[in-house]
Amino acid sequence: MLDKMKQPENLPAHWPCVLGHLQIGWWMLLGFVVFGALLEAMHSFKLDLYLNVDRATTRVLWTMTHASGAVLGLVHIAFSASLFSQPSWRESHVAVASACLNSASILCPAAFLVAGVLGSPG
Repeated sequence: MLDKMKQPENLPAHWPCVLGHLQIGWWMLLGFVVFGALLEAMHSFKLDLYLNVDRATTRVLWTMTHASGAVLGLVHIAFSASLFSQPSWRESHVAVASACLNSASILCPAAFLVAGVLGSPG
């Protein structure tokens, strides 16, 4: 749909990147807030999977998954607002920053989640 829309003259050249980061940010925020609500539900129902003393490290890592994902979603939204307000940024700089932010948004929460699922070695 975005490809079919004609870009008005007054929008920055990196307008598709602005829209992309807005979409990624809001979807990440929604997904990780829902994940946090599921963690709260497991806590409220006193599930052993979540509250067992032996799984304290897992609980912390899953909480870090939720927190890092939600914060990175907010960073995506802030980055898109910055791109919109600073149309003079070079395309190459925008591309590098966008790729780094996208990579961090995958790797950081995924690392916490995988570490929580696999458990602590000790």
